[in-house]
Amino acid sequence: GDRHKPPDPGIALAAGPVALTAAAAAAKASESREVYEYHHGYGGRDNAIAACLHRANRRTVKQGGYGVSMRKVYYADHTNRGWRVSVGVRQRLASRSRKNKAICTVRRGKVTSFTWS
Repeated sequence: GDRHKPPDPGIALAAGPVALTAAAAAAKASESREVYEYHHGYGGRDNAIAACLHRANRRTVKQGGYGVSMRKVYYADHTNRGWRVSVGVRQRLASRSRKNKAICTVRRGKVTSFTWS
């Protein structure tokens, strides 16, 4: 491809394990919305991962980047406070790309806390 062409905006879909692809597809479906919309075709774990990925994408775009590509799910654990999720992403920024880890708490399909690790 052309080195000077900006990357496609939003959440990149890549071939990979079914769970990663399902979560990325669910997040992609909501990427134009400010808040992730729960996808009834997927279970709680996939929705929690998708919500975290969606938030990582929104934060990256708000910082002037183009979006994120999901690389890995480090964990997605259900607790009494909701889902605790850690997702490895590649942030596509204006001048470069950067590997990063998003850590989220997701309750009832909504991200209640988010941080970069």
